Amino acid sequence: MALGTSDHVDYGPVSSLDISSDGSWLVAGHAGGQVILWDVSSGAELKAMGEIHANVPVVYVRFLDGYGSASTLTGTAPSPLVISADLAGSVYQTKISSRLLYYSASSIKILDGSNGQVLAVSPLQRGGSSLPIESFGLFALSTRKATFVIATVPSVKVVFRVRHPEEAQKSSIALPHVSWRPAFATRVSKMVSTQPRIRDAILAVGFLNHITLYQAVCSPPRSGASTLEFIRLSTLETQNPVTALQWLGTQVLVYGTSKDELIAVDPFAMDEMEVLDVTGMQLVYHTRFSAPPDTTPPPSSSSASYSSSASTKCSYHNTIRSFGARVFLLGLRQLYAVSILSWDERIGLLVREGKWLDALSLCLSFYDGNATATVGLPRDPAHASAMAAKKLEELLLSFIELFLSKGNESMKRAASAAIKGGGNAGDARKELRRMQVLTSICIGHAIAVTDSSSSSSSSSPSSSPVSSYSSSAASSAFPSASGVASPNNKGTLLEHMYAEFVRQGRPEIFLELLEPFMLSDQLVHLNPALMQAFVSHFRVRGWLRRVEECIVHLDILSLDFHEVVKMCRANNLSKALLYVYNIGLLDYRTPLEQLLESAVQLRGAVDKEETEHGEKAEKAERGGKEAGA
Repeated sequence: MALGTSDHVDYGPVSSLDISSDGSWLVAGHAGGQVILWDVSSGAELKAMGEIHANVPVVYVRFLDGYGSASTLTGTAPSPLVISADLAGSVYQTKISSRLLYYSASSIKILDGSNGQVLAVSPLQRGGSSLPIESFGLFALSTRKATFVIATVPSVKVVFRVRHPEEAQKSSIALPHVSWRPAFATRVSKMVSTQPRIRDAILAVGFLNHITLYQAVCSPPRSGASTLEFIRLSTLETQNPVTALQWLGTQVLVYGTSKDELIAVDPFAMDEMEVLDVTGMQLVYHTRFSAPPDTTPPPSSSSASYSSSASTKCSYHNTIRSFGARVFLLGLRQLYAVSILSWDERIGLLVREGKWLDALSLCLSFYDGNATATVGLPRDPAHASAMAAKKLEELLLSFIELFLSKGNESMKRAASAAIKGGGNAGDARKELRRMQVLTSICIGHAIAVTDSSSSSSSSSPSSSPVSSYSSSAASSAFPSASGVASPNNKGTLLEHMYAEFVRQGRPEIFLELLEPFMLSDQLVHLNPALMQAFVSHFRVRGWLRRVEECIVHLDILSLDFHEVVKMCRANNLSKALLYVYNIGLLDYRTPLEQLLESAVQLRGAVDKEETEHGEKAEKAERGGKEAGA
């Protein structure tokens, strides 16, 4: 579909455009000063507005998201709001309304150009929830001297202003950039009915070699109205001047540099995630900001080096845009899509490279909420942890099957070689030790995945979160969060792991390595079936006293009380019996009575044995005397 006819040639080339969040409208600004609203589905021109900017090139047009949709364009429905800025620095808010047979437009001048050229514009989009800050209709814009945040609802006014550093203002080539991270709401736990936690909107401002984050805090209503406060969070220093700035999701910030680089960072952790060379893409830009505002600059030129002229200001503001987990870049000959790998794709990449331990550590960091670049995980921490827990269980079971099968094969080969006299018996011992080490790591991860108070303090390795670019413009890579299961029960996961060890003929490795986790109080819950297997194995080995030491470290409420008591009595584990009654039932009398009864029975058995021994000795003595006589 092509929008426009020969009648639009007089408007000049398209100098800016934007698409509404629902994909229904397209608004285009032209070098001749016209602003046109199009219906995307039909290709029809809905409204042409040439009187607003009066022949001055329109360098920015942006929809204010959430103020109407194509299906509700009636006389009483909310109408779309468009922010437009021209080369002279004038900024307008235009409300487009649907009448019976036509569309009307009403505009309000927000800035008159006295602050200088508007070099960057970014509206605050809605984050999917009806949050108080979204009621202001905020957008940010930057001139050479300062960045402004302007509210459009209920009236137009500047609510925040920050002056740019002098060195940035004096730069002959650098341009400012602004990008919003929308506010959103999450629930701390889906198991408890709690009020959602609001994550504030964050404004990123980039200019020259600095990117600064500002948190927009919406205070509770006072006297019927909410108030806004902007807090400076942090500043990221870049090696080269910033040429583009976009948020991807809630934790990733992507910026371009004057060296034709695209860099993904976690701005909160100040971690650089990936650097991509985009020189070969030949990105287009315009140089209108290099010309005086009272002259008509040439049309947007093709790509050239950023430093093609010492005084040329090359603008990539309309060249690089983000959507979902992708950054779209407009090249001279094609449109490129740079993908940010989702959390599970990063794990899968490590697995394919054979880096299983790195994959497990990375997955655990996603579960704990300590990972960077969590693209694809739900915003709700409880849902995110559930997805990571399910993934970690899959990883653990697959890894266990892999290293046990390989270990068994290696031990068989070593044993066969030793029998033939050509091998070293120590090879089998080394392989057994390797399996024990890997088993211990797997048990540790299984314990951690269902203990929310346990977090991995070590930094986990991560695969590259940015893939190589492609020329296709695919849709967002965010996976659906529907149908997410609750976190796995620890006992169930351990049982599944134990079943694999049984299948591979190595149950003793798993059972014996549970002991150190119990004694260190890392493992305090054990399912009855696994507890029975643990006790049975240790009984066969003659290690019942070690079982007793483990029992006193377990949470009694998680055990089968009667089975544990029965086991303690059968094996005379008096210390464990006292612990079970005292901690589990707060009963201090019953175990003492049972121990006293056992002592009495034992004393009776001893007395009986001594009596029988005495009688036998006396009988033997009499028999000896009779034989002597």
